[in-house]
Amino acid sequence: MQPVGTEKSFSSDEWARQSYNYIKALKNILGIHLNSYLLKKLLMRPAFQSLKFGATGDGRALFRMLSQPALKRKFEGAIDFDQWAKSCDFKQQYIPLRERD
Repeated sequence: MQPVGTEKSFSSDEWARQSYNYIKALKNILGIHLNSYLLKKLLMRPAFQSLKFGATGDGRALFRMLSQPALKRKFEGAIDFDQWAKSCDFKQQYIPLRERD
């Protein structure tokens, strides 16, 4: 835990900025409404910051981020999280989408 007043800012956190860009692109492609300011704030929370230490660059970190309750409820209508979890086990790098009506 950092002392009060020394928290990292979003702009100085390379991992948070890169994650933001991935999620922003995905939300735009899928047509999901998610406030950019809120997304930045979420990525700076300890629950999300702890994910960067397990990041392997193979898509599992993105899966873990989007599986967090704050984001999952936004994306679960467009992404099949059960199928994605199975594909992460086999190191396949794709995001299974749900059929749209």
